Amino acid sequence: MLRNYFLIAFRNLARNKVFSAINILGLSIGMSVSLLIILFVFHEFSYDRFHEKYARIFKAKGALQYGGQTIYMDVFSAATAQAIKNASPQVEAAVRTNELNHVLMGRADEKNETFYEDKLLFVDPSFLSVFSFKLLAGNPKTALSEPNKILITPEMAKKYFGSQNPIGKTLAYQTKSHMDFSSGKAVQLSGEKHLFSITGIIQSPPSNSSLEYNFIASFNSLATIDKNGFSFNKPGLGSYMHYFLLNNETSAKKLETTLNQVIVAPTEGMKVKFSAVPLKNLHFNDSNQQLVYIFLGIALIILLLALINYMSLTTARSATRAKEVGVRKVVGAGRGQLAQQFFGESLFFTFFSFLISLVLMQLMLPTFYNLVQVTIPLSFFWQPNFLLVVFAVLLTSGIISGSYPALLLSRFIPVEVMKGKFTSGQGGVNLRKMFIVFQFSVSVALIICSLVIQRQLEFIHTKDIGLNKEQILVIPLSSGIGKKYLSFKNDLKTQSGVLHVAASTGVPFKPEGTNIMFSETADKKPINLVINNIDEDFLETYGIKWQEKLTEADFFDKISGKIILNEVAVREMELKNPLGKKIPFAGNTKEIAGVVKDFNFMSLQSKVTALALSPVKDTTGEMMMADGYLSVRLDPKADIKQKLTDFAKIYTTYEAETPFEYFFLDEAFDKLYKYEDRLANIFKTFTFFAIFIACLGLFGLATFSAERRAKEIGIRKVFGASVASIVELLSREFVWLILISNAIAFPFAWYFMHQWIQNYPYRIELSWWIFALAGTMALLVALFTISFQAIRAAGANPVKSLRTE
Repeated sequence: MLRNYFLIAFRNLARNKVFSAINILGLSIGMSVSLLIILFVFHEFSYDRFHEKYARIFKAKGALQYGGQTIYMDVFSAATAQAIKNASPQVEAAVRTNELNHVLMGRADEKNETFYEDKLLFVDPSFLSVFSFKLLAGNPKTALSEPNKILITPEMAKKYFGSQNPIGKTLAYQTKSHMDFSSGKAVQLSGEKHLFSITGIIQSPPSNSSLEYNFIASFNSLATIDKNGFSFNKPGLGSYMHYFLLNNETSAKKLETTLNQVIVAPTEGMKVKFSAVPLKNLHFNDSNQQLVYIFLGIALIILLLALINYMSLTTARSATRAKEVGVRKVVGAGRGQLAQQFFGESLFFTFFSFLISLVLMQLMLPTFYNLVQVTIPLSFFWQPNFLLVVFAVLLTSGIISGSYPALLLSRFIPVEVMKGKFTSGQGGVNLRKMFIVFQFSVSVALIICSLVIQRQLEFIHTKDIGLNKEQILVIPLSSGIGKKYLSFKNDLKTQSGVLHVAASTGVPFKPEGTNIMFSETADKKPINLVINNIDEDFLETYGIKWQEKLTEADFFDKISGKIILNEVAVREMELKNPLGKKIPFAGNTKEIAGVVKDFNFMSLQSKVTALALSPVKDTTGEMMMADGYLSVRLDPKADIKQKLTDFAKIYTTYEAETPFEYFFLDEAFDKLYKYEDRLANIFKTFTFFAIFIACLGLFGLATFSAERRAKEIGIRKVFGASVASIVELLSREFVWLILISNAIAFPFAWYFMHQWIQNYPYRIELSWWIFALAGTMALLVALFTISFQAIRAAGANPVKSLRTE
C-alpha cells in the first residue's frame, strides 16, 4: 500500500510540473533558510556548555553607582580571589584572568620579526582544571605553575615555529612604557622584554567559547609585568576577571553575599552591588540575545510561509483530484485511508524538498556565515541535539503541510463528485485568501523593518556629531617610540598632503586612552567626567568648535595644566559663567579655561556625556606615561596609498622594532555599529526570501486561477474583451488582498519599529512615506508576479479554451 501511495505521489509530481516545481522550490528554500538560522541559534545557545563543569562556574561582576551614572565592571584586585575563597566554603576553586591585546610578541632565540598579537591571556594554574580546554601537549598540572610559562595554540605554534616542536622554546613579550607607583612615588619605566618558556600546546577555543585566547601565560608572571595591579593586596576593584567554581550551582546567592561583604566601595559616596553570573549566560548581552530571538522568529516565519504555499496550492488543485477520491471511496477506501495517503504524499514532497534544501544549505553557507559573522564548525551539524531539531522540523513540516489537504480531500462525497457537482468550496477559497493576506502581511512588515533600520543607519552615519571624522588617519604610538615621538610628529607635519597633526591620549570612538575622573557640583553632588589629554593641535585637527574661551593670545601656552569642558559638563556641574572658575578634579582643583560645543566622543547609541579635555604642553612626557595617538588630517586630494608608504618609512627611522600601525577614524566610527549593520543585512536578506516565497505562492494561485477561468476568459474574448480588461479581471481579487495585507502589516510594523528606535537617543521619525513605500513595493511585486500569468491567459486562443473539456 505504501508503495502505491508513493507511486501516485510521484505521478502527480510528474503530471503537474509547474505546481510541483513551485511547491518543492518554496519548501526547499524555506527549509534551507530556516535550518541555517536554527543552526545559528543552536550555536548561540551552546556557548560555554562544552565545559564539563559549566553549570557550577560563575563570574564575578559589579555595578558601581556614582554621580547619577551606573558603571558596570568585572575586574577586581589580585587579592580578591583568595579573600573570597577564604570566606566562602562553597567555592572549590578560583581562577583569575587578565587578557591583553595589541601586544608585541616574537621569538627570543633568534632575530625574527615581531607581531602585534591579541588575546594574550594570563590565568591561574586552576584554569586547566576548572575549564575543559584540552592540552594537546604538555603536563596540565605543571604547565602554568611557575612564572613566565606560556601555552600556545596550534595556529600560533605554526606561525612562530613552523613545523618545529615549540615545547621548550622561548617567546618574548614586549611591555609598554608605564608609570610605576609600587615604591610610593611615580617612576617612569620604559617597555621591557619578558621571556616566556613554552610548556604546552593548548587547543584553540571553539567558536562557542566566551573565553578566547591565542596565548595562555601563568598568572604569577604579572608580579613582574604588572607590579602596580598585582601588588595591591586588598580585595576590591582592580584589573583582573574572577571566575569561581562552586560546589553546587545553587550556591550562587551565597557567593553574591560574600562578594558584597568582602569587597567595599573604593570611594566614599559610591554604591556597589556585586553579582555572580553563570558562565552559560555570559555570552548573551542585550544586543546579541535580541538578535538571536529575531533570527528564531524569522526562521519560523519563513518556514511557515513555505508550508502555507504548499497547503494553498494543494487545496487549490483539489478539484483535479476529486474524481480520484470519489472512485477510491466507491471501491471501499475509508476517510482514514485517504487521509493517510495525502499525509504520505505531503511527507514525500517534504522529504524530497528536504534533500534539495541540504544542497541549498551547502551553497548558502559562505554567504550565511558572512551575514551572521561567525563560522560554525561542521561538527555542529552532527550533534545529536541539532539532528533531533532537524528531524523535528522535517516531521512537523510534513504534518502541517499535509494536515489541511488530507482533511479536505478525504471528506469529498463520492456521489456528488461522480455526478460532476463537486466544487472546491467557498471555505477553501477563503482560506487561500487568508494565506495570501498572511504571507504579504509578513512581507510588507519585513520591508518596513528593513527600510526603518536602513534609514536609522544612514541617519547615524550622516548626523552632525560635532567633529569632522573624515580624512583622519590615526597612528597608535608604541612605547618604543618614546621621547622621539615629537620629532616623528613634526616630520609628519612637513609631508605634502598633511593638513594637521595632533597628539592625544585618546581619540574619538576608541575607549582606550580615556579615563573616568570624579568631580562634583557646587553643592557637592558627584558627577563623572571622561578625561582626554590633548595637545594644541587637537581641536583644530578634529574641527571641534569653541563655545567660549579665556583669551586668544598665546592661548594654549597659558591654559596648559588647566581644563576645557564641554557643554554637558557645564550643565551637569550647574556652572554659570564657568570661565576662570576652579572645580574639584581627581583629588585636586582645575581652572576652567574654555568650553567647547558638544561633540560625540563615543557612539551615538548614547547621549553626549560630560567631557574634560586636559591641555598638556609637554606632550612628550604625557605620551610616554600613557602611550597615545597621533591624529593626521589628510588633504582629500592626497594619494592615501602613497602617504601610508611615506609614513611607514618615517616611522621605521624612529622605531624599527615594532610594526607600523594605523586606522582611519571613520572606519572606527563604522565599527561601533556592527550590530546595526548585521541587523540591516539580516532583514534585507530574509525580506527577499519572504517576498520570493510569497510570490511563488501567488504565481501558483494566479496560474490556477487562469486555468480555472479559461472558458470564462475565452467567452469574454469572443465578445470583444481586450487583453487589458482580462488582465484587470484576473488581477483585481489579488490586488485587494495585497491592500488588506498592507492594512494589517502597518500597525504591527509601526509598533515594533517604534519600540526598536527608542533604544537610540538620536533617531529618525517613523514617517508615513516609509509605510507607503513598503506597501507600494509589495503591490508592484505582486502585480508583476500576477501579470505574467494574466497576460499569458489573456493572449491565449479562445477557440482552444472553449473546446477543452
